[in-house]
Amino acid sequence: MLGRRPPRPPALLDHVVCPANLVTEHQYKTLGTQYAKAFKNGEPHEIEPEQPWRLAEVVRYHREELGYSLADLAKLLVAREQDIERAYLPKSPGLRLVVSN
Repeated sequence: MLGRRPPRPPALLDHVVCPANLVTEHQYKTLGTQYAKAFKNGEPHEIEPEQPWRLAEVVRYHREELGYSLADLAKLLVAREQDIERAYLPKSPGLRLVVSN
């Protein structure tokens, strides 16, 4: 009966560490086993999704400091106004004015 195939370590080992002869064959297999154990159920720690803040800051600067309107920004970014508003403008509590044409 054939045994289980040993786990593959991350690509870093295959493409950087092994070609440079930085680890022995035994170390390579050991690292692969340790890697598989650590990540068998996914990431060991949940990684918080990043919140993009740089573009929101640029949009805020253009609106508040340079006086761009939402329509100006939409034209500049080649996007719809509601997409700019949803993605880059802070959510304000309460009611908001909606105008339809």
